[in-house]
Amino acid sequence: MARREQPDRLGRYELMLPIARGGMGAVYLARTVGLEGFERAIALKIVDKSEEPELARDLVEEAKLAARIHHRHVVGVLDVGVEDDIAFLAMEYVEGPSLASLVKAAQTAGGTLPRGVAMRILLDMLAGLHAAHELADASGVALGIVHRDVSPANVLVGRDGVSKLTDFGIARALSRSSNTSTGVVKGKFSYMGPEQARGAALDRRADIWSAGVVAWELVTGAKLFPLGNDASTLLAIVGEEPPYATTVADDLPHSLDAAISSALQRDPKARCSSAEALATALEAACASSGLEIGSHADVAAAVQRFCGTELEERRAKSDAVRISRQALRPSQPRAQSSTDLLTQPPPLHTIPLETVEWPPAAAEDSSPPAERARTVEAGTATGAPVLSMPFPSAPSEPSTFRPASGIIDRRKLFSHRTKWAGVAAGVVVLSVGVVSAGILSRSSPQLDNGAASSARAASPQAAPSHVPASDTAAASVELADGPSTAAAGTTAPSAIAPATPPSHRTASGRRRNGGTSPASQPAVTQSNRTSPPKLVEDDPYKRRP
Repeated sequence: MARREQPDRLGRYELMLPIARGGMGAVYLARTVGLEGFERAIALKIVDKSEEPELARDLVEEAKLAARIHHRHVVGVLDVGVEDDIAFLAMEYVEGPSLASLVKAAQTAGGTLPRGVAMRILLDMLAGLHAAHELADASGVALGIVHRDVSPANVLVGRDGVSKLTDFGIARALSRSSNTSTGVVKGKFSYMGPEQARGAALDRRADIWSAGVVAWELVTGAKLFPLGNDASTLLAIVGEEPPYATTVADDLPHSLDAAISSALQRDPKARCSSAEALATALEAACASSGLEIGSHADVAAAVQRFCGTELEERRAKSDAVRISRQALRPSQPRAQSSTDLLTQPPPLHTIPLETVEWPPAAAEDSSPPAERARTVEAGTATGAPVLSMPFPSAPSEPSTFRPASGIIDRRKLFSHRTKWAGVAAGVVVLSVGVVSAGILSRSSPQLDNGAASSARAASPQAAPSHVPASDTAAASVELADGPSTAAAGTTAPSAIAPATPPSHRTASGRRRNGGTSPASQPAVTQSNRTSPPKLVEDDPYKRRP
């Protein structure tokens, strides 16, 4: 089935031109455009989901793994998505060749990469590989990532001299939802380890073997397994011992050869344990042999020397595509930037109105509010329409406002504000008085009983002439006027407080209310004391029935 034509845009990314194509899909140079002319170049890997569904799943898995790795020497993943059955992966764009292209360009120019430059590229690759191996989840458990495709084609060398590891499309993690079944071989055959060629279980040491093959080829300038047949290559990897690098490059320091050989042990247990350990061994070998490791500036110079023309052509093609597409689009006004909005704000569409003046009120208008709507003629001379505005009352003095500008002279428009302030203060004072009166009216019952007793004491008509002897203790009267000259058995009616109603006891001993003769009641004794008069009443509610 013929491949369909690739679209010009996927999501918010505009495809410019293809820059690579491999078994894991095609890679395009793309760009995204934002506000105020913001533009960023990205690398967009795309896979046709309808034709290669397995590769599309691998693309999503690559995004999930690589997005967690944040390291200077690992290509960052920015976005992943699917549109029109095309899965795409947006990655950081590294303007520079792959390590394979750089080596090929150096050989085409009749030379090889300087060993110092090769060591710097190799150390950068090992740093990114170790970061992927050490990746852990939020709880600190290692994910067990194995790249499984460490090769010169998956190492990008930027124009700034920084190298980065990329393409985690077939990387395997312990938590990956679509792990490769045992016995299935994925990766480039020339860089596979023996256990990977046999389809056995893998760990990070399989990537160490691949890194050792890359190092061997960089320092010698030759292929470790030059066989063109894949089956022959796999048989050689599984059954043969790799030769030493000094057999091909006799000027190579033996310490450096020994460091590379530590990564090419057929037995994984005897192999170098980690990418960091291999990098440390290579640095120590270079230091002991006097081989100076190149800087990133040296790598940038080598990229410019061998691949500078190719990179300039790629940039020129990208600019030409962008200009041609802009010419085909309809002309659109340039969007205002934030600086323009601050210095030159957009014009406001306003309706000019004449200045409206309110004449002073001649007298207080007592008509209803609906009839007090005043009609103001604005711009009569210019033929402007009549403006009708209702107001409860006219101001006491002329007041002007400008409807177009929204400026109102409040001092003239509300000249009676002090009068309303006085009314509000009076309402507050009246409220306080009402609340105080209510509090005083809800006083305690003891004060009410005392006031009622004093009133009864002052009434001579309510006072009885005699009090029973049995109730003398309960209804005794003490006068405060000093020694009295009244005869025994008599009382002063005006000085005796009313007592409880007369009562007498029945045959059973209980006391019962009833009218008796005043003559049968004993007189109330008078006590000659100087203390103020006190009245003790017999509470009828406390009597026993």
